[in-house]
Amino acid sequence: MRKVADILQHLHALTAEDRTWILGKLTAPAKALLLAAVSDEQSPAAPVATTASDAPSLPTTLAAMRVAAALKEEPAWLAAAVLEGATESWITDVVERLPTVLRSDVASIRRAGPTFTPSARQTLIRLFLARIGQAALQPTPSRFHVLLERLSASRSRKRLTLHL
Repeated sequence: MRKVADILQHLHALTAEDRTWILGKLTAPAKALLLAAVSDEQSPAAPVATTASDAPSLPTTLAAMRVAAALKEEPAWLAAAVLEGATESWITDVVERLPTVLRSDVASIRRAGPTFTPSARQTLIRLFLARIGQAALQPTPSRFHVLLERLSASRSRKRLTLHL
């Protein structure tokens, strides 16, 4: 466990970009080990988007006609994933403007329920927004990143108190 604490301390000393790059290269078991170590040291983190109400969705300020025009050539699974989480009235406005076959397929997929994780849907939404020329949503940090940031903040506070 001492090695894990050393790794976390080294990660803390790096810039955010370097940390992100290194964490992206870690295997799933290595990330799990670090997450377990951070969880042992920290209290529960701030809420992360895991519930349906916190999940990412398209901004409903976009014109339904514009969204439908961008989705009309896309596969039904993509249209359903991008629309998921928005208000029903707005989704209805968008779906009514889709071609009949696509409209039917999207309705079937939506009845089956969500099939993407919030982070996968967030990635799809960011790509879709970029395609239609809108500002992308900020990515929701994973539980691992939230815990790592909390660890970094607590280490900084400890250093501050020690030096004062």
